[in-house]
Amino acid sequence: MAKYIADRVDLDLILIKPVEELRVEKITLEELKHGIKEGFESHVRCEKKANEISEKIGVEVKVNENPYKLDKEDTLYVVGNEGFYRLKYIY
Repeated sequence: MAKYIADRVDLDLILIKPVEELRVEKITLEELKHGIKEGFESHVRCEKKANEISEKIGVEVKVNENPYKLDKEDTLYVVGNEGFYRLKYIY
């Protein structure tokens, strides 16, 4: 079960089949910190954005230009301009 953190959602990188649904939840900063406390893989592509996210969440976020592939058991946390989000499959 992988956990990813990103600054945007790239729908082409989410492996959705027609019978599956994707749940997007707006979460609090505390929920985000709890979700990534055991580690995560960064997929933030910009150094400036990675630094901004690091300041917001209090954890170092490194730049990684490689794409993520969100699979059934994975969770994607998105740090947006206005809030925090968690994306997971419903199956």
